[in-house]
Amino acid sequence: MDKLRICKNNRVFFGGEEVKRDSVNFTEFLIANLESEVELEEGITTEEVVHFFYECKDFVYAYFSEHYEVLRALITVKNLQNHYGGLKISKKIHIDEGYISIVPCVDFLKPIEGQQGSNALGKIIVVLDESLSLMEDDIFIVENDRTIKQELKSVITLLDIMRALFDDLTLVLEDSIVSL
Repeated sequence: MDKLRICKNNRVFFGGEEVKRDSVNFTEFLIANLESEVELEEGITTEEVVHFFYECKDFVYAYFSEHYEVLRALITVKNLQNHYGGLKISKKIHIDEGYISIVPCVDFLKPIEGQQGSNALGKIIVVLDESLSLMEDDIFIVENDRTIKQELKSVITLLDIMRALFDDLTLVLEDSIVSL
């Protein structure tokens, strides 16, 4: 399957070819490719990724309620208490009463040594992480005290990025679930 590559300066590539926004209905293009695997250009910021979805904000509004405009406003004005080196979009395994689901989510990353980071939400660099992990309170019960360790990965799709930003990040920012 062809990959969708989101780049700086509002550019997008699909299958290695640049998609010219003025030559396609961009909203229809994105909706048709919600399940496409995505990669992000290195160094792309939160503000740039959210702005990427501007032309399909009506779809975002219908699917995620008012979250597009809320997130855009927060990204424009929100300064965080701490400096962060990145905003990681990944998937986590959630287990509830024996049922497993894989949920897109965001995590704020501390700056690595030598990196200043940013407290301006819109300037934080976005990274994708294909590795899967358990959500904090979930555990696997393994028979006979055996531990099974296997590195699991999951493809990050366009819909995953939208759910992570317009559901998870918006809720984190609105509800102050974490100390930012």
